[in-house]
Amino acid sequence: MKKIEQILEDFSADDFEIHDKLNPKFFKGESLKKSIKNGLLKIADLFIEFCKIKPSGVEDVLITGSNTNYNYSDYSDMDIHIVVDFTKILPENKELLRDYFDDKKVLFAEKYDLKAKEIPVELYIQDSNEQHVSTGVYSLHKDDWIVKPVKDTVVIDTKKVDKKAEEVMKEIDALAKSSFDVDKVNTLKEKIKKMRKAGLDKKGEYSVENLAFKVLRNNGYLEKLGELKIDAVNKEYSVNETALKEYMLKKAKEKINKRLRGDENT
Repeated sequence: MKKIEQILEDFSADDFEIHDKLNPKFFKGESLKKSIKNGLLKIADLFIEFCKIKPSGVEDVLITGSNTNYNYSDYSDMDIHIVVDFTKILPENKELLRDYFDDKKVLFAEKYDLKAKEIPVELYIQDSNEQHVSTGVYSLHKDDWIVKPVKDTVVIDTKKVDKKAEEVMKEIDALAKSSFDVDKVNTLKEKIKKMRKAGLDKKGEYSVENLAFKVLRNNGYLEKLGELKIDAVNKEYSVNETALKEYMLKKAKEKINKRLRGDENT
């Protein structure tokens, strides 16, 4: 991984260039190409099956992010969101369900290296009750825009983005050198999530916070934080009460699986 100084030196507003047209790999004008839609739905179906979600429980499949907007770049993923209602699966513990789906996402990425037109695909289970802020959202089920993107004239304050990204990168580096545990990693992950959401809520896609998040993602720092969590979990399971923790986790996941299959009355 490059040093922070090199990352910030390489970053420029050109990384977030505004294009005149939507990504021609995926769109013809403002319409999603049929072959792309069918291919993305196949990927979504594979992930839905992997997560043990009944097809009838899927409310929609959305694509979102830079590749449904005019600010796509060489770093942009194709973000696919599978929309389900968490309250219909495990209403008493949505946080546990979120962790379950996040774990499935990691395992799926390890098993499959899926791309669309050579662009990495990022999959996510979205609770239909959670607010998703984006200036470009396309429904694969309806084959139409939910939120149609608009070309903006944007002035990016690279110094502020640099400063915000540097602060978080230093926190991640410091955490890696410390005696960290799962709670510390989760606290930092939640801080980054809230930082990005605050930026999106206030100033949208081109907020300092969201662009700083993209700098972190594009340069492997979010991946590094994910690896720290795996290390922390491994360390935690190597101490006393390992069997009990594994048993409790297994039972919790079994309960989720039963709910997903509809085998348990709720």
